[in-house]
Amino acid sequence: MSNFDFVFSLFGLLLGLALAEVLGGFARALQKRRRIRIGWLSPLIALILLLDISSFWLVAWAVRDAIPIRSFPMMCGLAICALYYLVASLAFPHDLDEWPDLDDYFDRHKRVLMGGMIGCNLLALIGTMLLGINPIDNYHSLVSIPAFLIPAAAVALIKDRRANAALLAFIALQYPLGAGLAMIGW
Repeated sequence: MSNFDFVFSLFGLLLGLALAEVLGGFARALQKRRRIRIGWLSPLIALILLLDISSFWLVAWAVRDAIPIRSFPMMCGLAICALYYLVASLAFPHDLDEWPDLDDYFDRHKRVLMGGMIGCNLLALIGTMLLGINPIDNYHSLVSIPAFLIPAAAVALIKDRRANAALLAFIALQYPLGAGLAMIGW
């Protein structure tokens, strides 16, 4: 086991728990779908969280050789993973009976949800730069980073649910599109 494998086992555990929080929240909502209105906003934010956490996991793996196993990088990784976990735990209410409409829940918590995801991405970008790696070293990154950050900030600020749903769908579609573009070398 390498040093990275040893340290990343902690981060992998936190990220795995974050994924489980999102999936568990969605499962609880589906179980109560006859008594609550699920809507589109909470499932979309859940999908984005799943995709974003998975993409962070891939970025961490890609830069693993550049990460020194010391306290500061460990604390930075812990901060990002802990923030992902906190955001994931807020994606769905724990007491669904208090929120008969999940779109209302999303409206009430979207600033924390979007702000937390923006924070995770910015911390990851800064951490990558501190490692001496240019996170914007190709056209894909040059486009995808602002194409995530700007709509995510807009969701946090815009009150219109249709606009939020469209922006969230736009963010979610970037992940498979980005994966496809990466496969062809863009």
